[in-house]
Amino acid sequence: MRKLATAITLALCLAFASNAAAAPRSFYGVVSSGDPSAADLIRMGKGKVGQVRVNIHWPAVQQLENWPYDWSRYDPIVRQAAERRIKVFPTIYGSAAWAADTGKHPPKPEYRDEFQAFLRATAERYGPGGDFWAENPQLPKLPFTDWQMWNEVNSPTFWYSKPRAKQYKPLLVAATRGIKPVNPGAKIVVAGLFRTPRVKNSIPMKKYLKQLYKTGAKPFFDAVAVHPFARNPAKAMETVDEARRVMRRHKDGKTPIWITELGWASSGIRTPVTVSPKKQARYLRQSYRKAARSRKRRKIRGVFWYTFQDSAPKFWIYRTGLLTRSGKAKPSWKSFVRFTGGRPN
Repeated sequence: MRKLATAITLALCLAFASNAAAAPRSFYGVVSSGDPSAADLIRMGKGKVGQVRVNIHWPAVQQLENWPYDWSRYDPIVRQAAERRIKVFPTIYGSAAWAADTGKHPPKPEYRDEFQAFLRATAERYGPGGDFWAENPQLPKLPFTDWQMWNEVNSPTFWYSKPRAKQYKPLLVAATRGIKPVNPGAKIVVAGLFRTPRVKNSIPMKKYLKQLYKTGAKPFFDAVAVHPFARNPAKAMETVDEARRVMRRHKDGKTPIWITELGWASSGIRTPVTVSPKKQARYLRQSYRKAARSRKRRKIRGVFWYTFQDSAPKFWIYRTGLLTRSGKAKPSWKSFVRFTGGRPN
């Protein structure tokens, strides 16, 4: 009996190893609901997480107009991530209080130059050849290369009360003009789009993408991102395919797609995306396997699980963690590290 159990375990390990071999470590990412702590990054490093998606807030770097940039919030995160060979995937989100009516709104037109200057400064700090890497020559060099602009801009939760693609295009223009002169190889990534947001005045992903192409924004982005939360992994992949169809219709079939948020809740208030801990692990395996195996055909650059650890509220989005609130590994974390070849503890 013991020999049989050993054989089964070995077979499972080999199966997961083949899945991990299907995609590089950088393909497997996670999102932290807030800034990842040192303890989080140690745990991620042991699990061989490939990338961690981090919100870079303009107001955290430049609190007052014309003030010098302060990198003290992000230097430790980038350093601790690099020490563990985890690449930071920056999501630029949040306007300075002096540049917009509220933080979730993009900067007002009269402050776009200042926003562009902030993006340039961030690239000069963390991009290839950036000051941070020159100051830390002992670190593995994992510069910012893919830059996501904002989050779920098709929903009022993260944007104006009535979202429109034409409102978003200036951010992509600012990113291109601010980042690429410093790092010509940088890739500008569209904000992750929720397929069918249920917030009033939201725009479905498909319609929003069409609007974005009609604005003439294509020269100002290099990748599209989606947040395909769905009842099951098959439905999630349908969202990716739906985005691809829109892209092809606009003669953009070769542009990569990132899945910058994906997950299922394992506790909290019951919803269509709330499942048991075991099913959460199974859905993770199915999702990553489908994405990894089809990544070349679908042109998927990577998948980020949302989120790394549960937090207090019982709403589903706060219970999608790979770890419980106390830090205990869920079955889903153990499944995740089997893809990366890491350790669950």
